[in-house]
Amino acid sequence: MKSMTLLLSILFSTFAVGQQSITVASGEYPPYTAIDLPHGGFVNHIITEAFTREGYLPTFDYLPWERSKFDTRKGKYQAASYWQCTEEHQQSFLCSEPIQQANFVFFYLKSNPLEHWTTLEDLADYHIGLTRGYAYTPALWAAVESGQLKAEVVSRDELNIAKLLRGRIDLLVLEPVVFHSLIRKYFDHSRSLLIDFHPTPLLREQTHLLFPKSRPDAAMLLEIFNRGLRKLKEEGTYERLSEQLIRGYYER
Repeated sequence: MKSMTLLLSILFSTFAVGQQSITVASGEYPPYTAIDLPHGGFVNHIITEAFTREGYLPTFDYLPWERSKFDTRKGKYQAASYWQCTEEHQQSFLCSEPIQQANFVFFYLKSNPLEHWTTLEDLADYHIGLTRGYAYTPALWAAVESGQLKAEVVSRDELNIAKLLRGRIDLLVLEPVVFHSLIRKYFDHSRSLLIDFHPTPLLREQTHLLFPKSRPDAAMLLEIFNRGLRKLKEEGTYERLSEQLIRGYYER
């Protein structure tokens, strides 16, 4: 038994030593990323699995979102999780293949439904709940600032859910997986039966791992990560982890 334990220890140590480390800066947005979630959340689990298939072991530092991007841009970290590949980001970063796609939709009480919308003008009669820190779309913010749309901005998504349930707002903008995660964490599940969402998204968002152009290893790590991500999808692991996400695995 002792010899077997020693052999396993040696094998594990050899495997760990054989992997190269990579440092990743991350914000927190449950259930996709957070320090206290299983595997750091769905997105960071995907990042870890992709890199380990190529012989790399990522470690994550969780920081405020803008700080994580700033420090990565300066070269302190080898990658930043996880961001849209905007024109602004492309000036300083190389963008990976998409890690995750999310649709931001309008949630409403079933007793006060949003039956139809195609343009922002269709929302003029509704009181909308927004959360500080979200980009949403430039057109949405412009409509709010001009007074075309009525909106209240709060600091956390769960506050908007509570306001919707009390009838203090008519609509809130959120990604469905995040919505259900917050319902399970902060509210009685039966409350979710009172709420529905319109299938037309305000925003379809693809997110990526960003590699800073300030580092000489950026292009190499980009290629390595993309290769590992493709392996995850080809072998079915990405789909399996996505199913775990929907079932609530990446929650505390």
